[in-house]
Amino acid sequence: MRLLLILLLCWAAPSVAKQASPDSGANGVQSFIRDVSRTCTAQRAQACIDAGWKFAARSPQQGLTLAELLDLRQKLGGWYSTFQDTMTPQERGSVMLGLLLADGVGMKRLHTAFDTDRNGRVTQRELLADVKLDNRPLGAVLLDEKAVNREALAGRLGMPPGMIQGLFTP
Repeated sequence: MRLLLILLLCWAAPSVAKQASPDSGANGVQSFIRDVSRTCTAQRAQACIDAGWKFAARSPQQGLTLAELLDLRQKLGGWYSTFQDTMTPQERGSVMLGLLLADGVGMKRLHTAFDTDRNGRVTQRELLADVKLDNRPLGAVLLDEKAVNREALAGRLGMPPGMIQGLFTP
């Protein structure tokens, strides 16, 4: 789920990159959001994915481990707790939905769902197996039903397609 949260966080980055006084646990996430906001809204999707990958993985070329996923979930929770009051109700709801979904699926199950070669690391290729990236910004790609195989993603996560559809509505 960490991987889906990265996609969601990158997609939401421009709208939640507001100024506030973060506590020390939220600083890194807020800085990341501020730094990639323009990249994720103005550049091709792969640039946004690469930025998220560098933020989340200690060795981006090798992929994301379960330990890194657990660490990211903890950081996102701290960030959300600190910054939720600066978000619009829609932004708060979108982030909370992603976090609840991640917690409901469970980090280990989420990691396993994307680690298709079972080597303990999720690569970008594995993460994006159900997504067709192109030259559009990530948000535009994620909203395009032809670019994201939502049914396959739901199956991968063992969830009803309607739950996944809710993640990809503007």
